[in-house]
Amino acid sequence: MSSYLCILLLIPAIVLISRWIHGKWFLPVSTGCAIYFFFLREIRVSIQFGFGLLLFWTLVQTISVLIAAYYLPGPMARSIWRAESYTESMFRWIETGVLPEGSTGSVILFHLRQTIVYCALALISANFLSLVLGSALLNYMNYYVAQLALRSRKPLTAFVLGWNPWSVIRVISFLWLGAVLGILVASNIFILNYKFNWTWLVPGIAGVIADVFMKILGSPSWRLILKNFALSS
Repeated sequence: MSSYLCILLLIPAIVLISRWIHGKWFLPVSTGCAIYFFFLREIRVSIQFGFGLLLFWTLVQTISVLIAAYYLPGPMARSIWRAESYTESMFRWIETGVLPEGSTGSVILFHLRQTIVYCALALISANFLSLVLGSALLNYMNYYVAQLALRSRKPLTAFVLGWNPWSVIRVISFLWLGAVLGILVASNIFILNYKFNWTWLVPGIAGVIADVFMKILGSPSWRLILKNFALSS
């Protein structure tokens, strides 16, 4: 059975099961475990193969959590770390323009710290712990988007606009950085079909920087778009 088919079957099942298991870390740990073996198998061939599988995993998990959080908001709130607090902070941002992190300096510091933690976890665990953290971050973002759709008279519009452009860039950048740094440890466990290159980090770092600048500069306009279109009657 292919890696992609396994992910397509496993992730929705785990998300569904999580509605009955209210431990906040069951979902990210389980989804991280579900992808990890297949990720290692793919990166033995090439980093592109491993990264492609991570993108697919992210898409499948996003769709699964969005659907579950839309139709079962209560149970999923009890199963997703920071689900309600993050959602409240995002709705506050839409209404007031104050970002969840606060000032511009706080935004920069928060994203720098989050990136360092993510990369450190990837480096010490061959990307496993960073995938668990990434899954947790992905889940509460998707919970917020589902609640945005629930409060909107135009749910489809809310689903499309709910994922801020800079958040999409951050997810892709983190996945890439995690894959690259994970190779450093993985290369000591098994033989790869290629040699590690430090320049592979550049696209991920550039993406993280772009994420911060887009968030600072674009959030005022984007939150008005959400307020006027996603939440309009």
